[in-house]
Amino acid sequence: PDDDLGLELIEPQYQVCANKCIFCFIHQNPSGMRKAVYFQDEDVRLSFLYGNYVTLAFASDAYLERIMVQRLSPIYVSVHATDPELRRMMLGSPKAKDVMPILRKLADAEILIETQIVLCPDVNDGLALRQTVDDLATLYPSLESISIVPVGLTRHRDGLHPVRAVTVDYARDMISTVSVWQEVFRAELGRPLGYLSDEWDLLSDTPFPSDEVYVDCPVIENGVGMVNAFIGEMEPQIKDLPTRLESPRKITFVTATLAEATVRDHLVEPLSRIANLETELVV
Repeated sequence: PDDDLGLELIEPQYQVCANKCIFCFIHQNPSGMRKAVYFQDEDVRLSFLYGNYVTLAFASDAYLERIMVQRLSPIYVSVHATDPELRRMMLGSPKAKDVMPILRKLADAEILIETQIVLCPDVNDGLALRQTVDDLATLYPSLESISIVPVGLTRHRDGLHPVRAVTVDYARDMISTVSVWQEVFRAELGRPLGYLSDEWDLLSDTPFPSDEVYVDCPVIENGVGMVNAFIGEMEPQIKDLPTRLESPRKITFVTATLAEATVRDHLVEPLSRIANLETELVV
């Protein structure tokens, strides 16, 4: 059993994204980082295996057939807008295909679909967002979720399309709006269908929804209800923490700015109460 089989596994070549999205986070990375940081994938295999979102903007009939025949389900699709021209503008791809016929074809084949909308103020919000959500809802139950994510902006945007940042008031208004939609969907479909990512509550310093909102939510690992899940997992474990360690130890936690309060309150501070344990939080 320890003999070398003489096999060398070659890393597959992944499909590269041909879009130039106005909000692409890869384009906002600083220079001088490792090569992998700049790789833009648009590969349905990574979508199926890891939950990476793909646009399917240039998906051929053969490509879609492969998804259906191989039952690559669920598949995660970046929609952003169902209005064809608006979506092409956001993707930076004038020849991108209309997304609704593609999604409908997959839905008819009973491929489960998780969709995402990166919300850019004054671009795909308002009536455009309402249309997008309504259009996607027609694909239920094959379409399981509509995740709405606030656009993320860095300081490295020289030469990129101007995009307005999400403000606290904007985030609070969006939370109020989507909560109403969730109640309508819950009454009609038995589930919220539309979900706000955790960033909305963190940005607006708004209390997180109850766990009931995330029951059967299929995209928790993509940052929708992840904070609730983290807190829920930590609370019972905190009760079982020791009061003292036999020998001195130090633990350093690294997190992002938005998650600072959550990590500090529900992880670092409980651990800091243990004697002989030094904790540090790096943001």
